[in-house]
Amino acid sequence: MNDQWYFFTENKGLTAVGQPPAGSRPFMQTSPELSARDRLPLHRSFATWGQHQRSPGIVTPQRIWLGQDDNVIFRFENGDRPTMQSAVGAHAGLAAWLVLLDKFVETQTLLTEAAQIWPVNDMAGALAFVSSAFLPRPLLSLAPNNWERVARSLSIHIANSPRQHVDARNAVSH
Repeated sequence: MNDQWYFFTENKGLTAVGQPPAGSRPFMQTSPELSARDRLPLHRSFATWGQHQRSPGIVTPQRIWLGQDDNVIFRFENGDRPTMQSAVGAHAGLAAWLVLLDKFVETQTLLTEAAQIWPVNDMAGALAFVSSAFLPRPLLSLAPNNWERVARSLSIHIANSPRQHVDARNAVSH
């Protein structure tokens, strides 16, 4: 029997349920709608994992469901559960999140939205993980092959950030 749980942020913590919440759908069923919807609630929901110091694990479309309330829901299998999140893990997860969404949303729009949620130091920390060496294989195999475009655009976005100085020490640790 497959031990499967769905975790999402709710109130001031994580909620676990054995079935996807009512009205939620797998990410790939909702992806065609991403360019036409307000994505800020999705960004906020994803960012909340880091605020709770929890890791949703590897960010791949096969593990993500989107709730009716724009909550990002992660599927865990085989007894896996969310773990404590390191700053490096948060930045790697953000990198994968940006690459995933960029497959369905115009890059500059995506980065402008993301900058409303994540400070430039977090975006700079994520940049280090936007490469084929660090991104999850299932994400890399999903067309289009966009990680280089995201890395290039993210570096330009960071360089043009209203903040004059990006503290590299704080980009990878808090």
